Amino acid sequence: MSYDVYLFSKKIKNEPVPENFLENKNALPFFSEEQYNGLKDRLILYNYVILNENKDEILFTHINKDSGILVRLTKNYIYFSASLNEENIFEIGMTAVEFTDKGEFIKFDPQTGSWDEF
Repeated sequence: MSYDVYLFSKKIKNEPVPENFLENKNALPFFSEEQYNGLKDRLILYNYVILNENKDEILFTHINKDSGILVRLTKNYIYFSASLNEENIFEIGMTAVEFTDKGEFIKFDPQTGSWDEF
C-alpha cells in the first residue's frame, strides 16, 4: 500500500474533467515546456534524484533511496507515491503543496478525492 498525491496544471480547473481522469491522464492539460523543466529542476533542488529518464517521463526517488518515495514527472502531471510511513507521507504532501506556491499547479489527493488550492 502507498499514499499518493498528484499535481496537475491549474488549467485543469478550466476544462471539463472526466470522472475517471486518473485512468486517462493523457486527456488532461499538459505542462508548458518551461513548467516541465522548472518542475524537474525544483524536484532536484528538493533532494530528489533521477532514477530513469526518457522522452515521456522522469522517475525520481528521494536522495535517501530507502525512503520509499517515488515521484513520476510526466508531460501533464506529477505523481508522488510514499510508503505508508508518516514521515514519507508528510514529505510528499509538503512538497506538492510547496509546488503550488505560484498558483500554476493544483494538488489532488486521491485518498480523499479532493483538490487542494493554496
